[in-house]
Amino acid sequence: MSEPDVVASPRDPYAPMTPGWANRTPVLVLLILGMQVLFIWSYVAALHEPTPHHVPLGIVAPQAVVTQLQQEVAAQTDAVTLVPLESADEARRLVQQGTLGGAVVIAGSGANLDTLVVTGVPSIAYESLYREVLDGIDQALAAKDPSTARGYTVERVNPFDAGDPKGLTPFYLSVGWVVGGYLLVAFFGFTQRHVHGWAGLARRLALLVGYAVASGVLGAVIVGPVLGAFDGHVVALAAFGAALSFAVCVSVQAVELLAGPIYGTGLAIVAFVVIGNPSAGGPFPRSFMPALWQHVGAWLPPGMGSDGIRAIVYGVDGMGAVLGRIALFSVLGVAVCVAGTAWLVHRDRAADADADIDESPAPTTEPAA
Repeated sequence: MSEPDVVASPRDPYAPMTPGWANRTPVLVLLILGMQVLFIWSYVAALHEPTPHHVPLGIVAPQAVVTQLQQEVAAQTDAVTLVPLESADEARRLVQQGTLGGAVVIAGSGANLDTLVVTGVPSIAYESLYREVLDGIDQALAAKDPSTARGYTVERVNPFDAGDPKGLTPFYLSVGWVVGGYLLVAFFGFTQRHVHGWAGLARRLALLVGYAVASGVLGAVIVGPVLGAFDGHVVALAAFGAALSFAVCVSVQAVELLAGPIYGTGLAIVAFVVIGNPSAGGPFPRSFMPALWQHVGAWLPPGMGSDGIRAIVYGVDGMGAVLGRIALFSVLGVAVCVAGTAWLVHRDRAADADADIDESPAPTTEPAA
């Protein structure tokens, strides 16, 4: 007989409400209230006033000019740091790869019209920042000596697709894949469809794989042929979405196995939504955000998804690192599920053996003659 997926034994650790202080109403209310406060704080702190600090801007110019412009920038703002580059070709290559958000190529001797090479990915905020800084430099130089006044033209690389003019589709698509993944596992937890035994774990993992494939394909079709946000890349996006969805599903499944459906889902929401969504950046590069969100964004699924989608659609670097992190989430999630199931199977067998001993009839003795 196969092992059931749904169990309701008194020792079931996955029961939605287990005895103890952790399930008392005041504790649950305080936890939800705390999560709400954390949600508001995280989003507002990360996105209400994006303030760049020392965002690198490449510069191609003679050393004397570089030194002069570095001094001008330092006197005006700490938003940008000028990074000397060897050539205009190097500048374009680094911007194309996404290593730099932009670079300014200073015109040769006798010319006063420079070139700002800037990427659209991940956000038009790069161009706005660099324009503001260069305009300030030009005005400062002209005020000192009108003959040194300069101007610049803008050369854009990695432009956004026509259907994605603000570059926000990667973020929204990633969030959709992440939200669907944890909601699926949360739904199973709250409806008591709990993994039990090796057969139950195998069926659950097979279900998560099937869901992940369907999620990846449908997401890619919606942003591609249906809405026209992206031109092409359907197969690559579908495969990437399936990998990301599975990583999220199996990670949440592992956390729920350890903490139960209520607290496991709560932990997933804190990590993937409360911290993960704003740290992914959305309309802003992560370098414009406070340190916490800037540093963790690339390691949480919404940021991983946004980075991977941009790499597929716009050709920027970083896909290798993203796939490595997705693989790490998936492997750790499966490993925890296997280890947890092994422990539960062992515990249940030991409990059954103890119950058999307790229920065995007591030995009887013959009365003395």
